[in-house]
Amino acid sequence: MIRRIALLALAVALLAAWAAPAAQAAETPRWTDLIIDKKARSHDFGMVAVGADVEHRFVLYNPFVEDVRIATLRTTCGCTAPRATKTLLKTYESGEIVAKLDTLRFKGFKQATISVVLDQPYPAEIQLHVNTFIRQDVVFQPGSVQFGTVAQGQSAARRVAVMYAGRSDWQIVQIVSTSRQLEVKAVETGRNRDPTYNATQVTYDLEVALKGDAPPGYFREQLFLRTNDRYPETASVPVAVEGIVTAPLTVYPSVLMLGSVETSEGVARNIVLKGEAPFRILEVSLPDERFQSTASGQAQAVSVVAVRFTADQVPGKVAGKIIIKTDRGVVQLGVDGEVVRPQDKPEIAPTAGEVIPPLKSKGESPATGKSGPSLVPPRNRPPAVKDDTLPLPLDPPDAPRKRK
Repeated sequence: MIRRIALLALAVALLAAWAAPAAQAAETPRWTDLIIDKKARSHDFGMVAVGADVEHRFVLYNPFVEDVRIATLRTTCGCTAPRATKTLLKTYESGEIVAKLDTLRFKGFKQATISVVLDQPYPAEIQLHVNTFIRQDVVFQPGSVQFGTVAQGQSAARRVAVMYAGRSDWQIVQIVSTSRQLEVKAVETGRNRDPTYNATQVTYDLEVALKGDAPPGYFREQLFLRTNDRYPETASVPVAVEGIVTAPLTVYPSVLMLGSVETSEGVARNIVLKGEAPFRILEVSLPDERFQSTASGQAQAVSVVAVRFTADQVPGKVAGKIIIKTDRGVVQLGVDGEVVRPQDKPEIAPTAGEVIPPLKSKGESPATGKSGPSLVPPRNRPPAVKDDTLPLPLDPPDAPRKRK
């Protein structure tokens, strides 16, 4: 009997020892809250139609010196297909986990948990959650409004068929849109009684027009079809609208970052303009006399405007707009910088391509013998990451630490 008890106690001890690391690995360390906040880890799609093109984008952000790398993605339901727009995030880079619903093969209430498995800077797992109800009585064809690529200044129109089977008095009573660039209306095209299924088939054409004054860039909006369904949960059905408006001229960067410039010193930056056809620069307007610019007057598809800023003796913020007039239109970009005394020059954020060595923390990890990832606290850090943020508890021992 004593031997049996001893063997049983040994088995329990071995089982506990085996389960403890697994439980510890499953627990999400708190430093991942700086990558994506817990409040942003779930999304309710609500009521969606069969065939609808529905997706949600979870945004990940890397505030650390070290890289954040996504090793793999897992989902608990085939109704949701996750993908990562980026698997490697450098310092200050953002990426997205796109959760796309399969509304053709699945019906009814569905929920899924997406596991984002990280292997850098340390092994961790972040769980994202989505849920929806795919109603079978409403069908979209096609599943979303796709404008594709539209040149700026031109209008465009698209149409989606909305099909319903059920009540004889079913109607679309309102269309809710948050975009001022879209004009939307629903036109009823049919209402027929089907005696075979004892139901009424109702069809609408959802007509969506993109205005000619839409700003350039990618857009993804959602329209909500309000119906006369008896229950509030089923009375609103979303429709996705997506497209790209291309400008005749594009400018890079969108904001000219001067950084911190010491008094009486200068800094040079380039502005690149790209057009769909050759263009000529006619005039460059600068914020003040501290700026100088040079540009080619020849007609070409890509032009470079060289800008030099010479600081005066007065410290302070540098702001304003640079306006570039061409024979193809006008582009403008903002200016951001600061004039500082030499002894007051602050540490700035890393520029593109700059290699930042990992910072040493107060002590090294007893497990690995190396310091953990550190938060970079430059003056331009996004407000979401505060200088006084220290993730606790430190699990693993070499979890991220902020820079001192």
